[in-house]
Amino acid sequence: MKSINILLIFNKLEQNKSNFFKPSIKMKKLTKTQIFTIIACIGYIIWEITVQVWEKSLPPSDPVIRVDLLLIFPILAILIIISLVQFIKSQKK
Repeated sequence: MKSINILLIFNKLEQNKSNFFKPSIKMKKLTKTQIFTIIACIGYIIWEITVQVWEKSLPPSDPVIRVDLLLIFPILAILIIISLVQFIKSQKK
């Protein structure tokens, strides 16, 4: 009995496959800026993990001043804003 129910469910999925598997957001090809933004965000995550490991190796009395973030955060923010604007414009078309 269970095998018949599974077959019926599978059969219904096959019949409705065109509607069932359609994504609600139309994905278009990513632009070079969006790809670069993704790579930059992944690079930042790797950098942050590396800095956290390095920070643990310091003596507790050493202050950690993250001047690198003054450069990284504005660049990432600009890239993310540009990529989001491109994504929103591509969805409207």
